[in-house]
Amino acid sequence: MTKPPEEGQIWEWRGFGRISQPIAAQIESLPIRNGIRQLPASDIYLIPPVSEQNVKLRLSDRGWVLKFKLLLEKQPDGVELYHETARWTYGFPISLATMQEAARLVAVTLPETVRRNESFDKQQTVAALIAATPAIIAVETKKVRSQYQFEGGWLEIADVDFGSRQIQSLSIHSPNIEAVRRMVEQLHPDNNLTVMNYVEACRRLL
Repeated sequence: MTKPPEEGQIWEWRGFGRISQPIAAQIESLPIRNGIRQLPASDIYLIPPVSEQNVKLRLSDRGWVLKFKLLLEKQPDGVELYHETARWTYGFPISLATMQEAARLVAVTLPETVRRNESFDKQQTVAALIAATPAIIAVETKKVRSQYQFEGGWLEIADVDFGSRQIQSLSIHSPNIEAVRRMVEQLHPDNNLTVMNYVEACRRLL
C-alpha cells in the first residue's frame, strides 16, 4: 500500500528532529487517518541549488512514479501552502513535455542532447537532471509514517532515513491555515524540532 496523493491546496507546517514522548503520546491518542499506520515509503528527492519546489520520484504500488508537489506560498511562521493532485503523478516512461516541466520547476536547463529524446525512463530522468545546468542532486530517503486525524486537518509522524542520518519528522496539514496554526500552538512542536520542508531537509541533513 502507498499513500494516495492529496488533492487541492493544503497548508502545511513541518519540523525535523526528535519528537518528544509527550507530543507523540498526544498525537497517537487521535484517530488513525485512512489506515495510514507505520506505512513504509521510498522517495528520491530531486534537489536543485535554488528552487524550493518539491519534485521527487516515489515508489508506488505500480512502480516508480514522478511526482510534483507545488509550493505556492511561505509564511514567516513556517507554514507553507502546497497544491497537490493525482494529475501531477506520472508513471515511467515520462514524456519530453513532462521532463521539461520538471526542469522548469527545479529551475534548471536540460542539456541539448536530452531535449532530443521523446521519452525517459526512471534512470534517464535522474541522469538528465543531474546533467542539467545547474545540476540537481538525487537524495534517496526511506520513511515509515503514520497519520492522525484532528478536527479540520491531520498530522503525520515519520521516521526518515537519509542514508547517513536518521531523523523524525512531524507535519501538520489542513486546507485551513488557522487549523494548522492552532495545532502548532497546542503542541508547541518547534520547541523540539527545526522547522523546514523536505527540500531544505535534504540540503541540510546530508
